[in-house]
Amino acid sequence: MSAVNATSGFDYSALNAKADKAKDTAADMQQSFLKLLITQMQNQDPMNPMDNAQTTSQLAQINTVTGIQNLNATMASMMAAMSGSQGLQAASVIGKDVMAPVKTLSYPGKDGIDLGMELPVGHRGTQLAIVDATGNVIEKVDIPASQTGYVNVKWDGKLADGSQAPEGQYHVLAASIDASGKEQAIDVFGWQKAASVTLAAAGAKVQLADGSIVDFAKIKQLR
Repeated sequence: MSAVNATSGFDYSALNAKADKAKDTAADMQQSFLKLLITQMQNQDPMNPMDNAQTTSQLAQINTVTGIQNLNATMASMMAAMSGSQGLQAASVIGKDVMAPVKTLSYPGKDGIDLGMELPVGHRGTQLAIVDATGNVIEKVDIPASQTGYVNVKWDGKLADGSQAPEGQYHVLAASIDASGKEQAIDVFGWQKAASVTLAAAGAKVQLADGSIVDFAKIKQLR
């Protein structure tokens, strides 16, 4: 893996070399097949020659194999281009605030905090819990089953008794009840500053100000 900043480029030379090698392999396979077919035809029994249907069938087979090879090479090239493009897009978020998965948040003691959640389709209800440093649940926020997909949620900074929560670090947890009645944990998103971007085989990763690393695809908003 290699770290990049907003001004760095992406080297496609290695990817082009792989694509060229794939093309050579497909061409070699086709040449070998044709040589084998010609040899087979030259040494066939004159009294029982290969019929047209057999010849056509074998030519169709090599065309199918070659087509699949070309398709695979094309898809690999497209995936490489998409990966490079995603890396450059990810680099553009460095220094900006992004809405990304969080486990903890710093509450300033006023004004509340904007959060987000990805609600699964078909859930029967979802609950967000705010937990203090000692492990006590100080507030719960219920989201009805009518809401699905990504939604913005705001914790007003109040405790269950209506009083203002003190400044400090809090944990955030969320769980949904699926159609079968089973509980499943879901991500909670909060605003953090993007510190750097790392390019990896599995895609671009963004390192946040708190040191955590998330997939670029999991970033929902930026400002």
